[in-house]
Amino acid sequence: MTTTNRNTLRSAACFTLLASCIATTTFAASENGKQKGADNGQPFVDLTALMQAEIDLGCTTDQIIRWDDTGGTWVCATDPFVGLSCNDGDALRFSSTNGWQCTAQPITASLVDTFVDFSSGGGVYLSDRFESFTNVRPDTICDAFPCDIVVLGVADHSSCVVEITGNSRASRLNIDTSVGRITLFYMDDLAFGEPLFINISCAT
Repeated sequence: MTTTNRNTLRSAACFTLLASCIATTTFAASENGKQKGADNGQPFVDLTALMQAEIDLGCTTDQIIRWDDTGGTWVCATDPFVGLSCNDGDALRFSSTNGWQCTAQPITASLVDTFVDFSSGGGVYLSDRFESFTNVRPDTICDAFPCDIVVLGVADHSSCVVEITGNSRASRLNIDTSVGRITLFYMDDLAFGEPLFINISCAT
């Protein structure tokens, strides 16, 4: 991030402020023809004046400009995202205790079969058992006993949560989550001809 002086605008601050204005203010015409924030009473944002305000305020590195409703003016404020080091795929979440934090998103997968039939012989690939699937290897063996599922991008499947719905006998399945895979046992106990929906969520 570049250092801000009186003649240099920090583009990050501009974008942060503009996003904040769009998210919190709805513009509407008042009686005298001037615009103001309809939701919170803040004045209409003049971007040219806004950029000049940052120059005049002399904000420094890791600061943004924020409207102070009490004082009725723009002030320098600490960028709320300073110090965060997020990884690819992380989401920003706000905690009332710890403020803004990087949060890893779970890796998910799903498998769908609208007509269950595990009466065929062994050695059948998962891609031939299910009508549709997302984010799983298609070439694992899925037989009546057992059916192996490998979620793409997951190093340790023991953290995975497996939800099985749609079939009246889904509760008869035995689910084993190990490091390398998820294994479902007793697939031939499922109700023939009924659908089967498998949803998986794994920690990163």
